[in-house]
Amino acid sequence: VTSTHIRPDSRRQPHRRSVIVGLKHVNFAFSSQIINVYTQNVMLIVWDCDGVVFDSNTNKHLLFETFLQQHDPEHAAERYAYVHAHPELTRYQLFLQWFPDDSMYMLRKFNIACQVMYERILPNARICCLASQHDSAIITNSRGEDVQHAITFHAADDCFKSGIFGTPTTKREHMEVLIARKGAKPDVFIGDGRLDFAVSRTNQSDIA
Repeated sequence: VTSTHIRPDSRRQPHRRSVIVGLKHVNFAFSSQIINVYTQNVMLIVWDCDGVVFDSNTNKHLLFETFLQQHDPEHAAERYAYVHAHPELTRYQLFLQWFPDDSMYMLRKFNIACQVMYERILPNARICCLASQHDSAIITNSRGEDVQHAITFHAADDCFKSGIFGTPTTKREHMEVLIARKGAKPDVFIGDGRLDFAVSRTNQSDIA
């Protein structure tokens, strides 16, 4: 098995099930023992949700695209492209910006659809197994309540004992709070996108 050095993608590729580990590309088809090589001597691990714990990127993007087409067909294509170009922005921020008069209603409607989506997708068993062996937390740009609902629905609460943190608070802010609470930086941040790489580099996590 060969791990190749890669640069973080300029945009997400939701069809690819992968993690970025120390700038090494590790495909999920590989044995969990290979991923365990990078996590066996660490304490705190932070996991991204979509594309890592759940193979949900494709479904989440399609759900959001359909939602925009239903509620704002005139600007749907433009706004969907904007989302891809600005992965640091949460959907919470975007709804406030795009639908100022109905943002809370729109968010609730979208969040309900997300919860149903997560119920239909099993979390990655290898990731949950590894997470349960370490002090693990999830930091995500998805709504925290939706991810918590999914983890509880699939009976995986014991895998992420240090918590599940999502929007409206940003990943960077959650990471700062987690570091302050733990008194140390995470040893590992495992994610699948440019924002995850940037957050890990900002907080000097050893593996991103």
